Amino acid sequence: MRRRGSSGIRLVATAILVALVPSAPAADAAYPGANGKLAYTSDFETPQFTIDVYSINPDGSERTRLTHSTTGLSRSPNWSPDGSRLAFTSTRTGTRLAYVMNADGSNETPVPNTAGAVDPSWSPDGSQLLFERVVSGSQSDLYLVRPDGTGLRQLTDAPGLEKAPAWSPLGDRIAYSKPAADPEGPTDVWTIDPIDESQTNLTNGAVSGINNEVDWSPDGARIVFNRLLVIPSAPGPLRNHVYVMDADGSDVSLVLAPNTNEGPEHLTGPVWSPDGRYLAYIRTLLDRDEIETLELQSMTMRSVYEPSGSGGLQADELDWQPIPYAGFPRPKAAAAVKVSLVPAYNSCSSPNRQHGPPLDSPSCNPPTPVSTAITTSAPSGSDNANLVGSFTLRSMPGIPGSPDDSDMIVQGTASDVRCLSGTTTCGNANAVGGSDYVGELRAQTVVRWTDRFNGPAAGGGTEVATIADVPLSFPFACSNTTSTAEGGMCTTSATSLNALLPGAVRDGKRTVVELGQVTVSDGGSDGDTESAPNAPFLRQGLFVP
Repeated sequence: MRRRGSSGIRLVATAILVALVPSAPAADAAYPGANGKLAYTSDFETPQFTIDVYSINPDGSERTRLTHSTTGLSRSPNWSPDGSRLAFTSTRTGTRLAYVMNADGSNETPVPNTAGAVDPSWSPDGSQLLFERVVSGSQSDLYLVRPDGTGLRQLTDAPGLEKAPAWSPLGDRIAYSKPAADPEGPTDVWTIDPIDESQTNLTNGAVSGINNEVDWSPDGARIVFNRLLVIPSAPGPLRNHVYVMDADGSDVSLVLAPNTNEGPEHLTGPVWSPDGRYLAYIRTLLDRDEIETLELQSMTMRSVYEPSGSGGLQADELDWQPIPYAGFPRPKAAAAVKVSLVPAYNSCSSPNRQHGPPLDSPSCNPPTPVSTAITTSAPSGSDNANLVGSFTLRSMPGIPGSPDDSDMIVQGTASDVRCLSGTTTCGNANAVGGSDYVGELRAQTVVRWTDRFNGPAAGGGTEVATIADVPLSFPFACSNTTSTAEGGMCTTSATSLNALLPGAVRDGKRTVVELGQVTVSDGGSDGDTESAPNAPFLRQGLFVP
């Protein structure tokens, strides 16, 4: 799956980019994750006769040695679907076994029942490991096992070498390479159904060469593989080419070919990036191995790792870490919430009447407002109601990058707010009813916040999380009006959520904000919402004229 081609020749050259490249995936295609680290193996900085597993960022930074063997070979790293673990094989005990470790190299754990394992590959749901078990020099078969070593199952049992298995992201097929029965025949890429074990030859001897080192595109639609061929224009040793084909074996396209101008080279171990935009591969030169990536749409090559020395197995057996898509269900648009405010009345706890049908339930007469400090409108008639109250939260996405200017605008108003007897924060008198209220109001609601600004996620970035429900409140400042027919005017004194809770809304952190019922409380008899007691004055609601 992640191994070098059969030739060990190292010759200096650069790769030729071939125009016959499949179309790049659509920008809005759904893939399993973002691009994490590249895992690979090397003996460049290890004790003699040992090989270890390393990881490196695609930009060449943070090269990290994950295994620290004192003896034996640690090989064939393969990332788990969530990017949190690596499966690999090691001969450190004298017997080659499959192992599992965390992404940072910690907690190395052998997998029982995997003696002789080669090229482990995770199932898409992470519940099983697929591996090749070498029976003899001419016989190897494919097996499945759970990461704890239970549930061992032999998948193939046929003469020949069934090698380098790779599990489709869709879970419906396993790709692997298998030589023809004829020693002079080709090695083909096959697939097998893990359920009914039906097998299909994809390359089917179409080219007399060695087809191996398969890897699936993240959407399961295509397969990248190596084809070891003689270049007619430069006869000599076999050289590895990189090909891509559809998952059914059709539309085979050459992507990368060795350079013939300066001498042959090998391009081996191609793997797809989790977002489907890149291929990573090993370029083998005379004195060193280099890791490169190829952006498929622009055909831009980039060097990831160029060892400073020469000789040895400096880079081999690539696999690209998926960082699971850190998304969550969200609407296409929900830019603002504006709720109307109506007077708050006490619930009916001691009924003295019966409401008319169909709402024929016990009722209380007369209705009793909750607030005993303030009111609205003159209570003597229905034609002089002047209360207009609303509360608005409006999303204001900023431009990504510095400064962090995303925010949420807060607006609230309540007109015709009047004092009741005993309240001290009163202003201008009115022709009818109480004086203008010039104290404070406070809007309150409960917020449930879901975003991507939580703890560290496996493989990097941050987790998606929903915070515990928390209260959120905004003050209103009330002032006199010049009209003697209306009471005081109250408006929010804060204009944005970040003004009240700095950093609550951030650039690039998509956020779902759920709101409970909005209640606006009075300031009590002293007009101060910071001192008790305070009571609901307005609530989110509707009015039928």
